[in-house]
Amino acid sequence: MKYAIKVTLDDDQVYVTDIDTQSIMIYDTKEEAEEHAKLWKESIVVEYMTPEESLMVRHNEHGYCSNCGMDFDGDMIFDSFMEKYQDEEKALESASHFGATKTSGRWDKKIGIYDMEKDMTTHYTCPECNNEWGRWGSRDVDNSVFFKVKTKDDNL
Repeated sequence: MKYAIKVTLDDDQVYVTDIDTQSIMIYDTKEEAEEHAKLWKESIVVEYMTPEESLMVRHNEHGYCSNCGMDFDGDMIFDSFMEKYQDEEKALESASHFGATKTSGRWDKKIGIYDMEKDMTTHYTCPECNNEWGRWGSRDVDNSVFFKVKTKDDNL
């Protein structure tokens, strides 16, 4: 990860640039960026991605672990079936059951934790660092009742 500094200029946040090259000043460590940020009154250090890195993030299908940064994108689904069947038609048919094509659709590396009583995935785990999070993100959810089925005895 690289870091950059943003400062307030006319009520807007702008990157600090090199005066000679007009390019954004990028730092290898957060500490280095924080040290240089002390030169400005109102500044913040931000994580910085090159345009190429930003494109890679947008094309990531399953995201990253918020704890360790592991990329959750696995192998291409079509490629897995192609390896299994050695037949393009069978591979494409099998991949289509997962919503995948020859060029899109990847397996997900995060581990779903399934609750048999609730008959649903309730949490996920990162296989790299074992970080756990709820199905609906990091917010606390009362997992005790997801559905209530009305019966004829319920007051309507």
